[in-house]
Amino acid sequence: MVIEKVCHPPDEVSTFTTTDSLLSDNWTGPHLDKIWLCRLKIICNPSLRPIPATSSISFKGTVLSLFIRCTTLGLILCFCATQGFAGEVDNPEATVSTPLLQTDHSWDGAAYKSYPAGQPQLTVLRIVVPAHTALPWHTHPMPNAAYVLSGSLHVESKDGLHKKSLHAGEVLSEMVGTVHRGWTEESPVELIVFYAGVKGMPTAAHVDQ
Repeated sequence: MVIEKVCHPPDEVSTFTTTDSLLSDNWTGPHLDKIWLCRLKIICNPSLRPIPATSSISFKGTVLSLFIRCTTLGLILCFCATQGFAGEVDNPEATVSTPLLQTDHSWDGAAYKSYPAGQPQLTVLRIVVPAHTALPWHTHPMPNAAYVLSGSLHVESKDGLHKKSLHAGEVLSEMVGTVHRGWTEESPVELIVFYAGVKGMPTAAHVDQ
């Protein structure tokens, strides 16, 4: 597309393509004060008849429109950022806490579907697994998360498709309904595990090999 700038007097004529900036050198120079007397005529194809002068676009109006749009977008972005910041300020724990885990899936990538139905009951266990020990194959009926206080823990699914190692200070979002186990090597591991279940529901179920 070609845009032709038609000015008065008629001998001041220049053209530029739409890839040129509206603020390029085509719009600056010693005749800057005459730009406002010009009109823009859009020619989609030189072989076609130009758009009538009654459809001319004011350069000043175009720049003003761009300025308004950019200003509006900036205000919207500032508002969104402010709202997000305000949400953090409203949380009294935000300035004194560090997120360790926030997820909607277990460590193997499986999404958590729902919490068990019934009266909610939270359980927190301190688990110590001795060195050179493998836990029995088992499953969990509810979402839970383990925090490693000390040592290292290795976990794997029974089908052999998923394995992971954890060390002190790391958090594990446990599997739900999938058979797995954990084991240690040279040193014991100490864990704090949080379970979100219901009354009367065991935190784990043994699975026969």
